[in-house]
Amino acid sequence: MNRLFISHSTQDLEDLQPFVEFLQLGMGIAAKDIFWTSSGSALPTGEPFVERIRSTLCDCQQVLCFLTPNYFKSKFCLAEMGAAWLQKGKILPLLVSPLDYASLAGTPLQGLQALKREERGDLLRLYDELSTAGIAAVGQTAALSRQLDKYLEQISRQRTRLIPKDADGYYQGRVEAVRSVPYDYRCYKLGGLVQLEDPPVPGETHWIFFRSGMYEDLHVGDTVRFSVSYSQLRSFPDLKNARNLYPGELQRLS
Repeated sequence: MNRLFISHSTQDLEDLQPFVEFLQLGMGIAAKDIFWTSSGSALPTGEPFVERIRSTLCDCQQVLCFLTPNYFKSKFCLAEMGAAWLQKGKILPLLVSPLDYASLAGTPLQGLQALKREERGDLLRLYDELSTAGIAAVGQTAALSRQLDKYLEQISRQRTRLIPKDADGYYQGRVEAVRSVPYDYRCYKLGGLVQLEDPPVPGETHWIFFRSGMYEDLHVGDTVRFSVSYSQLRSFPDLKNARNLYPGELQRLS
């Protein structure tokens, strides 16, 4: 029996894999005790996968929901969340930035205590809960501390990773936040920094900026492919060093 079921969107594999490694190396959870459909061995070839997911979700001890913008777009994920929610005391909501507690409004998880993936204290609390449930190994203090530092550093690097230009002169990135600007404009934060000629300054963030109507409106979690006509580094009280990227072309991929 798999003890821990991780409900997740297949679109978040890049973020999920390091987390699963942290569970194994930092918390001492055996690979055989974790069920996640994106792993190579979770769904054997030729087996009805829906029934396998349903039976595993019902039989496991805990269901950890890896909550991202992609998660809430997936009907399958929402079905898993609803099924776990019906089993009292079984669900562990884990919010992944840019989602926050307000993101749970209007969902079955509204009002439930949720943890944040980027918070050290919350990950330590997750370990306490999983070890109490007999899923994580007891006495993992040294390994947990070492792997937690490594994992949080990895998250930090991912959030500020450089987005390279492809052979055709385009960038591809994901929308991490939407900024409130005057109605005639649209402004979207990228989950990373596009690779420009000038090196980024400390604390720099990159924002796609254009007049409304030039391109379709975007949402958190959207993947976009775009070119940059020019950019402008500006300073704001709340954003500090924010660089506006003015696209020459822009296409929403998902």
